[in-house]
Amino acid sequence: MPAVKWYWVNKNSFGLYSKGAVGAAFLNSTEKDLATNTSKDDNSTHFMFQLSLIGAEFGNQFRGFVEAGVGEQGFIQAGLRYKF
Repeated sequence: MPAVKWYWVNKNSFGLYSKGAVGAAFLNSTEKDLATNTSKDDNSTHFMFQLSLIGAEFGNQFRGFVEAGVGEQGFIQAGLRYKF
Protein backbone atom coordinates (compact mmCIF):
# COMPACT_ATOMS: atom_id res chain seq x y z
CA MET A 1 0.00 0.00 0.00
CA PRO A 2 1.27 3.48 -0.71
CA ALA A 3 1.92 5.32 2.55
CA VAL A 4 2.71 8.80 3.83
CA LYS A 5 4.91 9.19 6.91
CA TRP A 6 4.97 12.36 9.04
CA TYR A 7 8.06 12.75 11.23
CA TRP A 8 7.57 14.51 14.56
CA VAL A 9 11.25 13.97 15.44
CA ASN A 10 13.81 13.03 12.77
CA LYS A 11 17.36 12.62 14.10
CA ASN A 12 20.22 10.54 12.70
CA SER A 13 19.71 7.69 15.17
CA PHE A 14 16.08 8.23 16.30
CA GLY A 15 12.75 9.01 14.66
CA LEU A 16 9.24 9.51 15.99
CA TYR A 17 6.43 9.52 13.39
CA SER A 18 2.84 8.86 12.36
CA LYS A 19 1.89 7.04 9.17
CA GLY A 20 -1.18 6.65 6.96
CA ALA A 21 -1.68 4.23 4.07
CA VAL A 22 -4.57 3.40 1.72
CA GLY A 23 -4.98 0.81 -0.99
CA ALA A 24 -7.19 -1.77 -2.63
CA ALA A 25 -7.25 -5.57 -2.66
CA PHE A 26 -8.59 -7.38 -5.73
CA LEU A 27 -10.10 -10.86 -5.36
CA ASN A 28 -10.67 -13.18 -8.30
CA SER A 29 -11.68 -16.73 -7.40
CA THR A 30 -13.72 -19.64 -8.76
CA GLU A 31 -15.53 -22.08 -6.51
CA LYS A 32 -16.51 -25.46 -8.00
CA ASP A 33 -19.19 -27.74 -6.60
CA LEU A 34 -18.23 -31.30 -7.57
CA ALA A 35 -21.63 -32.76 -6.63
CA THR A 36 -23.60 -30.58 -9.07
CA ASN A 37 -20.72 -29.83 -11.47
CA THR A 38 -21.34 -26.06 -11.23
CA SER A 39 -18.95 -23.20 -10.61
CA LYS A 40 -19.30 -19.76 -9.08
CA ASP A 41 -17.00 -16.84 -9.90
CA ASP A 42 -16.23 -14.13 -7.34
CA ASN A 43 -14.65 -10.88 -8.49
CA SER A 44 -14.52 -8.15 -5.87
CA THR A 45 -12.51 -5.15 -4.73
CA HIS A 46 -11.91 -4.28 -1.08
CA PHE A 47 -10.71 -1.00 0.43
CA MET A 48 -7.67 -1.32 2.73
CA PHE A 49 -6.05 1.15 5.13
CA GLN A 50 -3.47 1.43 7.89
CA LEU A 51 -3.19 4.30 10.38
CA SER A 52 -0.16 4.09 12.63
CA LEU A 53 -0.75 6.78 15.22
CA ILE A 54 2.71 6.50 16.76
CA GLY A 55 5.89 4.91 15.48
CA ALA A 56 9.49 4.97 16.66
CA GLU A 57 12.70 3.93 14.92
CA PHE A 58 16.19 3.52 16.38
CA GLY A 59 19.61 3.07 14.84
CA ASN A 60 21.65 4.46 11.97
CA GLN A 61 21.78 2.46 8.72
CA PHE A 62 20.27 -0.67 10.29
CA ARG A 63 17.13 0.60 12.00
CA GLY A 64 14.65 -1.12 14.24
CA PHE A 65 11.09 0.15 14.36
CA VAL A 66 7.87 -0.34 16.28
CA GLU A 67 4.44 1.08 15.39
CA ALA A 68 1.03 1.12 17.07
CA GLY A 69 -2.11 1.68 15.00
CA VAL A 70 -5.17 0.18 13.34
CA GLY A 71 -5.84 -1.35 9.94
CA GLU A 72 -4.91 -4.21 7.63
CA GLN A 73 -1.35 -4.57 8.97
CA GLY A 74 -2.51 -5.00 12.58
CA PHE A 75 -2.34 -3.17 15.89
CA ILE A 76 1.39 -3.51 16.57
CA GLN A 77 4.19 -3.85 14.03
CA ALA A 78 7.89 -4.24 14.67
CA GLY A 79 10.86 -5.03 12.49
CA LEU A 80 14.22 -4.11 11.04
CA ARG A 81 15.09 -2.16 7.91
CA TYR A 82 18.16 -0.87 6.13
CA LYS A 83 18.40 2.86 5.40
CA PHE A 84 20.41 3.77 2.28
